Amino acid sequence: MIFKKMTAAVSALAMSAGILAYFPASSVTAASDYNYAEALQKSMFFYEVQQAGKLPEWNQVPWRADSMVDGDGKETDYVPGGWFDAGDHFKFTLTNAYSASIMAWGYIQYKDAVDKMGLGETYRNNIQWGMDYVMACDKGGGSMVGTIGDFTGGSTDHNIWCSAEVYLRKHHLNGGDWERPYDVIKNASVAALSAACLAEGYIIFKDTQPDKAAEYLKHAKDLFEGADKIRDSEDIGGMSGMYNSSSWLDDCMYAANWLYMATGDKSYLDKIEKDYIPDFPLESQSTTRKYTWGLCWDDTSQAAALLYAMNTGNKEWIEHVSHHLDYWIDGYGGKKVDYTPDSLAWLFNWGSARHATTTAWLAKLASDTLFKDDSSLQTKYNDWAKSQMDYVFGDNGLKMSYVLGMGDNQPSAFHHRTASGIHDDHWN
Repeated sequence: MIFKKMTAAVSALAMSAGILAYFPASSVTAASDYNYAEALQKSMFFYEVQQAGKLPEWNQVPWRADSMVDGDGKETDYVPGGWFDAGDHFKFTLTNAYSASIMAWGYIQYKDAVDKMGLGETYRNNIQWGMDYVMACDKGGGSMVGTIGDFTGGSTDHNIWCSAEVYLRKHHLNGGDWERPYDVIKNASVAALSAACLAEGYIIFKDTQPDKAAEYLKHAKDLFEGADKIRDSEDIGGMSGMYNSSSWLDDCMYAANWLYMATGDKSYLDKIEKDYIPDFPLESQSTTRKYTWGLCWDDTSQAAALLYAMNTGNKEWIEHVSHHLDYWIDGYGGKKVDYTPDSLAWLFNWGSARHATTTAWLAKLASDTLFKDDSSLQTKYNDWAKSQMDYVFGDNGLKMSYVLGMGDNQPSAFHHRTASGIHDDHWN
């Protein structure tokens, strides 16, 4: 059981833009060829690699230093902190909120296992780093800082390859100032995902940091109210071309579930039933609720469905979760995800492992909750989830670990400016 919980906790870590947050390791138990405790530790390390601005004392990455600071060492981003996106230097509230939310979900469900591994403090530190940034981006009424980075004037972020530590000097030489551009947007998806992660923050920290938790909940409620009024995801500002938000309803349903779990206020479930379920996405040319695609920053519908099933015990929605997982495993309704020759569930080319591992998270959690009394489905979903996690750890045709620093065979050319070692190209 402990191994199972460790597997699920690792599966809960999802990173934006397809960058993998799951790490392989050496043998630890007869149940697996991989050490899931070490995998979780390495996942936390990855998020510390992504930290922007002045680094906290608990950051464990020896080759990182403060970034986005001026010549006097002052941090100049309009909202300090947060995580850089993928291998770039942009900061998107959308993906910060999504990542913090999925991470927090893993801790809420498997806190005992994480703490037993000695990683509780590290995990909580990393969650809070993301949550504090998201909260600081809240401008009230659903308005939020959406993007921080050089998204104007030819996108300096994408045109310059250098480490985060020297990036702002390039920006300064390019434009003469030390402050990166930012925008404020009204986007229901951004506000709702932010509300979700902050509601989860309340659940996690209410007993140990009550004042901070109360602040999280206050912002979560206001952000959700704003998102529910906006009901639109077209205002994307600097995210354009990178994170186009296609739907708001899934994120509002997802957030409403978390606010219900944080407060016990049934009005959030009532809103789901009255306002969101009637418009839940459908399969093309069908009256069947959409069970295809996969959990990611732009589609939280299946996560929202699973939470709703957990919160209500509604058999119809439990069956929906099963249909979604079956679609990924052996097919449902004549539809099935493709598989590579060496058994990775392959949704499409962007972030293929990301989709497989986030769905593994849903499958693992469903096997431990919704289907815990159905031994057949529990085994089916649990075993499939493990197979996909182990694939990215090295159980693939190339015997390759798709994670830096882990295993004997791993990628050597990776899209990550700060990790590339390009600290100063002497552009002056």
